[in-house]
Amino acid sequence: MRRRRQPTSRPSRSTCPTTRAEPDPRAAVLAFYDSAYRAGAGRANWDVAGLACPGGITDQHLAAPPA
Repeated sequence: MRRRRQPTSRPSRSTCPTTRAEPDPRAAVLAFYDSAYRAGAGRANWDVAGLACPGGITDQHLAAPPA
C-alpha cells in the first residue's frame, strides 16, 4: 500500500539547489518554464504570438476593456 503524503501548511520548497540559490526562486522557475515552452513551440512551429494571452489573462470577459 502506498503511503499518502500529508498536506502541510507551509509552502513547498524546491529540491533543486540551483533554484534555491537564486534570489527569487519563483521567478527562476517561471523563466525556465517560459524558456522550455518557447523552445518546444519553436520546434513545433507554433504561432507563439498568436497563442499569447494579453496580460496573461485567459478569460475573454476579464480581458475585455470596460464598456
